[in-house]
Amino acid sequence: MAAEKQLKQLIAEEYTKNSSVHKIQPKVSVSLLAYNHESFIEEALDSILLQQVNFDYEIVIGEDCSQDDTREIILNYLKDNPDKIRIFLSKKPLNDRKSGRLNFVRNLKACRGEYVALLDGDDYWTSPHKLQAQVDLLDSHPEYALCFHCVTTVDEEAERQIETFSPPWQKDFYTLEDLLVGNIVATCSTVFRNKLFGDFPNWFYSTPMGDWALHILNAQHGNIGYIDESMAVYRIHKKGLWASRGRIRNYLDEAKAYRIFCNHLGKQYLELLKSHMSKRYYKAGILYEQRQEKIQALSNLVRCLVVAPTSTPVSFRHLMNDVIRCSSPTLYRSLVSFKSQLFRS
Repeated sequence: MAAEKQLKQLIAEEYTKNSSVHKIQPKVSVSLLAYNHESFIEEALDSILLQQVNFDYEIVIGEDCSQDDTREIILNYLKDNPDKIRIFLSKKPLNDRKSGRLNFVRNLKACRGEYVALLDGDDYWTSPHKLQAQVDLLDSHPEYALCFHCVTTVDEEAERQIETFSPPWQKDFYTLEDLLVGNIVATCSTVFRNKLFGDFPNWFYSTPMGDWALHILNAQHGNIGYIDESMAVYRIHKKGLWASRGRIRNYLDEAKAYRIFCNHLGKQYLELLKSHMSKRYYKAGILYEQRQEKIQALSNLVRCLVVAPTSTPVSFRHLMNDVIRCSSPTLYRSLVSFKSQLFRS
């Protein structure tokens, strides 16, 4: 309730240049979030406007008080495309994690289409047929709650190193259980059926990854269709939220998300969720050890065991070796030396 109250207080003024934009019922709403994306936002918007479709669509933009020229660029696009674009301009910055989630929810609630497509202002679509292909897939498969495709990732900090992000196991469609293994759905590849569930639950505002949580809420109402074709680019850059946090932070955020999902989904998926939560704590613990942060390393290795004592990512013996190595390196070296001498004798 507190999050909903804050959301109402932070509702931004909607900007349109053509009143008829509200009279047309769009088949698809494209939800675009923008914050300090002046170097990228034009490419994102152009990739939407270049879509070749046989239906009406709208672009709903949530602009979060950018400190660069992002807002000015967006307003210029509104002047040139008054029949497609609706803009919500925040009256004060919402760019911390919780209020950024409010911006995300606000934009989704403003979407009027039968389907909603997601795009962040620093990513872009590469195929002009992307929306048509995904709408056709959902229209022909009413049992699908959402669909996605593989994407190309571009690392701006590594001389544009390019690779394809796709599920590690290829299927025509996926299920909620597949999604619980990890987030296989890139935000810029997502199209989902609008309003499959009621209001956003309170826990949604505190979970670290809003897109993954949204996919889970939708996947409770149907399968997840897949198109094995790269039709978008996901950018990795130093200002990007996920890339800027570091691997340890990301593992711990995923563990927190799993804890929240445990409460939401209940007993049916409890063991699966706990096993993956344990895996994230283990990975964080090993990375902490590599950084010589022994207390944090030991804490996360213990969490790994406590969360899922019967389904840890490594054997109990292996995990105990890791715990001893972190808690008492001298003892660990002595045990290794003793074991070595024992086998030589």
